[in-house]
Amino acid sequence: MATESIAARRGVRTLPNWLQGLLALFGAGGALALLALGLALTRSTVVVEVDGHRWEVATHATTVGDALRQVGVDLYPEDIVSPGLEAPLEPGLVIHVQRARPVALLVDGQIVELRTQADTIGQVLAEAGVQLGPADEIWLGEQQVGAETALSEAGADRQVSSRGGARLSELPALPGSDPLIAIHRAATIYLTEGGRTATIHTTLPTVAQVLQAHGVQLFVGDEVRPGLQELVVAG
Repeated sequence: MATESIAARRGVRTLPNWLQGLLALFGAGGALALLALGLALTRSTVVVEVDGHRWEVATHATTVGDALRQVGVDLYPEDIVSPGLEAPLEPGLVIHVQRARPVALLVDGQIVELRTQADTIGQVLAEAGVQLGPADEIWLGEQQVGAETALSEAGADRQVSSRGGARLSELPALPGSDPLIAIHRAATIYLTEGGRTATIHTTLPTVAQVLQAHGVQLFVGDEVRPGLQELVVAG
């Protein structure tokens, strides 16, 4: 029995330590090579276009939404993305992003902030459910405008591009700051002169300004009620 045990121990041979280390090194290198090959095979080069500005980027993302998140494009529900966020990535795919413009509305003493794809003031008001009355005025900043007026595009466009970066370094800013659209409501008042009554819709603040705007000439001894400096109120 002792002879058989000694013979068995002599039959088991172990590799030298240096050879074991070399094999382990080759194994680790092979694993890294396979990993690098896998990453290369899953890497796609796509084009991201944001508001007409283009970047060519390389990504390991599998969907449009993942790719946009990786390159730092923050999205809002009102933004338009084509193809959709769940669409699979393919080499050479062009991802279009049309960002919604932030707008502030001042209506009836309340400020409403929204994001919109609208092209005109009237479309913005329709989206916000704002209805205009007779002679109501629309102001865009310091300028009185009409419902057909296009949204302001203050600020210069910048052509910015980036190639090969893992993240978009700078997105083009939306034109200008958030435009403020203010609605000045007209008051309905009644002008009685010489026994005739006219209905007037006006945004003018005082009685004197209303009379002047409507060509009413006053003479010494004429009586005006309410007084010329009284503020105009509806009715």
